[in-house]
Amino acid sequence: MINPQEVIEKYSIKDLCESADDYYKSIANPWPQMAKPFSSVVEAPELLINMGQLLSGLKLGKTMRVLEFGAGACWFSRFLSQMQCATVACDTSATAIGIGKRLFHEYPIIGDYVAAPEFLVFDGHRIDLPDESVDRIICFDTFHHIPNQEEVLAEFFRVLRDGGIAGFSEPGRYHSRSPQSQYEMANFKVLENDVDLDGIFKLANRIGFEQCQATIVNAGKTVFFIHKGVAMPDSRGHEGLAYAMKAERTSYKVGRSEQLVIDVDILNSGGAKWLCKNFGDLGVVKLGAHLYDANRNLLNLDFARSCFARDVLPGESVSNAITVTFPHAGKFYLSLDLVSESICWFENVGATPAQIEVTVQ
Repeated sequence: MINPQEVIEKYSIKDLCESADDYYKSIANPWPQMAKPFSSVVEAPELLINMGQLLSGLKLGKTMRVLEFGAGACWFSRFLSQMQCATVACDTSATAIGIGKRLFHEYPIIGDYVAAPEFLVFDGHRIDLPDESVDRIICFDTFHHIPNQEEVLAEFFRVLRDGGIAGFSEPGRYHSRSPQSQYEMANFKVLENDVDLDGIFKLANRIGFEQCQATIVNAGKTVFFIHKGVAMPDSRGHEGLAYAMKAERTSYKVGRSEQLVIDVDILNSGGAKWLCKNFGDLGVVKLGAHLYDANRNLLNLDFARSCFARDVLPGESVSNAITVTFPHAGKFYLSLDLVSESICWFENVGATPAQIEVTVQ
């Protein structure tokens, strides 16, 4: 029975990086790597379950910059880009990164990228990114191959922004004893280490990570998260979107060609920060108006918009105004709601819009 510590003592970090690249060089047909998680009917269910647990705990938002550490053929990075994240794929194997570039080129995502995918080769010690430059880190079935866990965790802490989360999906604490792990360590220069959560969490705490969470999923697999500071959600995702809104008046009479200006006071009563600007307007919060006829039939969902001058933090109150002009004379109803662009209307997650009755003469 090979002890993983023997592998760590026998091979240098450079040796292990080279063996990882040799593995990818030996692959004659990369399609099974590129087609994950659907390349195997046996592996797909487990991979999808673990992916779901990981994505749920990371609390991703559109346009977040996400580092996939140990990306391999970059199939997970491609799905992150599909979810409109700004993806950085990093691996010790330049050959694997080359396969990933081919995957993105030959099978691009549906729609537009929020940012072109980035690709990095990891030297085993330092991630080639500036301090505090990523929002999230994903490590999917990779950390148990890492001999210098404390050094790598320190790099995660360095490149994560305050409030960032690193999420891991890894095998269990007896991984090294499995027949497959023993075979790999006996025949190839590869580390198949056990995942000791207590030990990993102690290292993480010593480095500065504050919150550690773990979930045991199917077949003893472990999904766990470490947080740098407190993660405040923002309007790039659904979590924490709520308000209390009060309009200056609830009924108006205006002339047919007259512009109506409606003043409102709004409290951010949720836990998420409202962004006033972002790439492509994604996740930007605005005051919006739906237009209904006299029988409250919807005429125009996106009747009007009004921007905020600054970000709005949880607990803050702001004043805003929206200007509207009606298409013809008659009786109308306006429903004033907030929208996080390309994310959702706040009403869809439980907020109560302000109702305005307007008579156009």
